[in-house]
Amino acid sequence: MIDLKNFSQVKLIFKGDQKSVYFAFHPEYGYVVIKIGKLKNRSQRERIVREVKFLKSIDSRYFPKNFEFEINDEKKKFFIIEEFIKSNKITELTDYYRTY
Repeated sequence: MIDLKNFSQVKLIFKGDQKSVYFAFHPEYGYVVIKIGKLKNRSQRERIVREVKFLKSIDSRYFPKNFEFEINDEKKKFFIIEEFIKSNKITELTDYYRTY
């Protein structure tokens, strides 16, 4: 089970109905994003597993590397630790390009 106590500089950056996203520092991986979410149904579970497998299979600077992935079916939760990629938010980019 992923425990936030194993990270430093933990900061909540998004909280929605289905998922919470944290920015943190991991001693082995460096700066990471931690996603903790609720599993609503089997199709969502399968989609998340497919996405994680895809991201683990590619090496691209445009997609984050997945370091750890865990599903707890009993608690109906998933945990993903992935590489932090510094970038602009999509809303910042759309606002910027609207001015042209």
